[in-house]
Amino acid sequence: MADLKCQEEYLRRIHKVQDYIEQHMGDAMTIEDLANAAGFSKYHFSRIFQGVLQEFPAQYVYRIRMEYAMFLLAHRTDKKMTDIAFELGFTDSAVFSRAFKNFSGISPRESYIFMILFKCTFLIRTIRITVINSSSYFTIFITL
Repeated sequence: MADLKCQEEYLRRIHKVQDYIEQHMGDAMTIEDLANAAGFSKYHFSRIFQGVLQEFPAQYVYRIRMEYAMFLLAHRTDKKMTDIAFELGFTDSAVFSRAFKNFSGISPRESYIFMILFKCTFLIRTIRITVINSSSYFTIFITL
């Protein structure tokens, strides 16, 4: 029974750290910062975090930032790549581009273009064109 309560407490603290990471996405985060958010020593925190999430804390923060970057590139076309890089705590857009390409295999610009093409393809597939032959001319109805 005590072991179950201990596991639940560990999960609660790891979830607290995940919330902390999401709220401080653009800030530099040290292992000490994350451990403090969890209320553990940095050594104990590292072991618990890796045991629960099967990933080192630094890897987790990096992955979450890159996934959020992919989301922003896909859905916030009003934001420039440089703005996204700074928002996520990168020192400049070149460092961000390298990190993004290492993570996803494509550059942020290629990702952006891919998402635009995907959205256009989806839109084209959802358009139904109805052609009615009425005497000598055609009437075309396009419905979305």
